[in-house]
Amino acid sequence: MGRIADTAEAVGEITACEAEVGALAEAPRLFRPFGGAGKIGPQLLNHAAREHLLAEGYTCVLWNSIPADWLKGGEWVERALEQTAAQAWSLVVLHDIPGGCVDDLERFLDALEARGDKIVQDFPFDSLPTVAGQLVRPDVLPELEL
Repeated sequence: MGRIADTAEAVGEITACEAEVGALAEAPRLFRPFGGAGKIGPQLLNHAAREHLLAEGYTCVLWNSIPADWLKGGEWVERALEQTAAQAWSLVVLHDIPGGCVDDLERFLDALEARGDKIVQDFPFDSLPTVAGQLVRPDVLPELEL
């Protein structure tokens, strides 16, 4: 979104997704920007997209583990296990796309279980620059000037 110069286009992508999700949406409203191979920086959101997310009460969810599951070969499991072992609370991005994580997901989950890791449906605070439309962590991404 940060690379989209047309502000109406950026906001339009968000609202089109909102319409697709429709009644399936639950509170809080979550948004994960496209990172382009996991990079966190100004390419994530442009000003109009940021303002829309804040005004509409979104929680912006970032990540701290990108094992590149879209690459062929299944090596993503080893990368993910290394990344998750290196930090206290990992938010792992995996993709449910052809060639993504699906073929090796059970192997990954079994390895986490064998290691004694917990899987929770919650987010590390460090990965949430906004919560319910409120700026809570400007220090997480200061270059975005949220």
